[in-house]
Amino acid sequence: MTETFVSMAFNPVYSPVYGGGTLEVHRDLEQINLAEGRYFVVFEGTRRRHVVSAFSNQPLNTCLYAYIPGNDVAEDVHVTLIQLIEESNTYLPLAQCYFRYEYDSTFYLTKFLVSSVYNVQALETLELIKSDRFDLSNEVLSTLDTRLSTALRNTNLTRDWHLLGGDLITDTHCEERETLLHFCARLGLRQVADFLLNQPGSQDALRLCNKHGELPCTIARQNGFHDLAEMLSG
Repeated sequence: MTETFVSMAFNPVYSPVYGGGTLEVHRDLEQINLAEGRYFVVFEGTRRRHVVSAFSNQPLNTCLYAYIPGNDVAEDVHVTLIQLIEESNTYLPLAQCYFRYEYDSTFYLTKFLVSSVYNVQALETLELIKSDRFDLSNEVLSTLDTRLSTALRNTNLTRDWHLLGGDLITDTHCEERETLLHFCARLGLRQVADFLLNQPGSQDALRLCNKHGELPCTIARQNGFHDLAEMLSG
């Protein structure tokens, strides 16, 4: 049987590959009452298939909202709005569109930060954290924390990934370096720090000074990020 879709507007129709943000689905006023039933949005790509719940903007019921999940690669995926018919426990496809996942500067910055743990000099100078695909100095800092933390949570870190790249603090020696926690402290990245503190090596990184003898919590406090400084105090 051929599926017949109703007219509905999806916004936006693209996202960074790490997802985040909200998809809005606006209904055709003449065709569907969003107050009835439960709704889901299916994102179907070549490697991943996500099913997320969609919620109506009650009491108006003119729009549905769904979280945009991440995807493995940049590609066009099918997005389908589905209604659950509870009486018969069946699913009815209502509307469909193409949705584009794209690589952006935050994606490439995240890849750099993940790999920076293997290079003790990678984070020494903020002004030099750039490539032909990203430039930290051009990032909008007011939204960077949310974007980076979302991208990191969607990154498949290897089992042996460690905040110090595998180097452990011992009683005798550990090379002073700028860690990712120092990076967070300089920019006030509380959400990113919260993610990193749950990764291997976080407790070692908390008590590791950079070449200027500064701990991450010290830098956060000096920059006025007092809540973050408390978080990084261990």
